[in-house]
Amino acid sequence: MSKGIRVKSYENVDGHHRRSWRRRREVTGFLCFVVGIFLFMILISFHAGDPSIGEYFSSNMAVENYGGIVGARLAGLLVNLLGGAAALLPVFSLFGAIRFWSRPGGGVLILVVSSLGLLVAIDAFFHLRFPGDPVFRSGFESGGIVGSLLGRFVLTLFGRPGSYLLVLAAGFLSFMGVTGLSFRSLGLGFLRLASYFRQVARAIREKRKKKKAREPRPQASPLSAASGGP
Repeated sequence: MSKGIRVKSYENVDGHHRRSWRRRREVTGFLCFVVGIFLFMILISFHAGDPSIGEYFSSNMAVENYGGIVGARLAGLLVNLLGGAAALLPVFSLFGAIRFWSRPGGGVLILVVSSLGLLVAIDAFFHLRFPGDPVFRSGFESGGIVGSLLGRFVLTLFGRPGSYLLVLAAGFLSFMGVTGLSFRSLGLGFLRLASYFRQVARAIREKRKKKKAREPRPQASPLSAASGGP
């Protein structure tokens, strides 16, 4: 009898923990969603003339940023640190909210580490590829401070071709960690996409053949037939 009571009590406690865990994940997902929307607002309204971190600000100064002085300073800091890759922060935050809401288990640490790895890889790629910021046109270095430091480091060790290979490989692996995809799923997706394009091309060719078959053939005029011409 007591054993049955202990089992029942254990089941109740386990259910309580599951509900508490689910509630924490829902709240965390909601916070990620709000942060993602706020980051999107301040980054889409980023203006290089707004006061940034360490700059003087008075109430008479006009601020273009949708997030006010806080948004202007935060956007300036993010763009200075990450360059154009800062535009991905709202995407990662919203994706994190979806992961918290849709998945009952863990995987949060992998998502955070993979997102940071993808940001750093994109920063380094921007530094290697673009002379200036291609997204915000802010006047800061392409890839920001992080991309500049990492890009110069890998260039010193691996040269430009090796740096491209290393950065793209790191970005690809980080992308897999963010999305939860595997090499097998990516390969199958590529094969499905290739098969779809082959079917589309085949359908276009068949449609052209049918259209060409329905077109009336040009007939020879009576004058040319009488003269024996073609």
